Amino acid sequence: MCRTVYAGDIAISSQLFIFMIFNIAIFLFALFYLYLSWKRLDWAVLLLVVALPSYLIRFNVGIPMTLLELMILIAFFVWLITKTNFKLFLRGKYDWKDFKENRLKRERYPWRWEISFAAVFLERDSGGWFYGWRFRNLESLFF
Repeated sequence: MCRTVYAGDIAISSQLFIFMIFNIAIFLFALFYLYLSWKRLDWAVLLLVVALPSYLIRFNVGIPMTLLELMILIAFFVWLITKTNFKLFLRGKYDWKDFKENRLKRERYPWRWEISFAAVFLERDSGGWFYGWRFRNLESLFF
């Protein structure tokens, strides 16, 4: 049974109120983690390791996510912007020729993506295929 909370002239059910508070808390934590990642990326990664049980905190922003996935994505994009040549690429000072030269220096993991894509399309249970593929392959690569 839902109670009704009156905030001024607007009546809000208690479940909706809790849902709004939860989303605001997730948003504030994301801002805090973004700030921490920008200032001290090493501390942000340590917090990510300590907060591994946060995969139990689930929310929905168009697609279902967990708090751990949000932390991984924030840390990855902050690392991409601050520690790589991505800023130079956006400014036009780093072009595709430089990217190809650096690519030859990197080690390749043979068949990693090909096998993961084949597994996605050959999986019999199509209910959660994207979530499983994203969690097992894409986000582990980011981390």
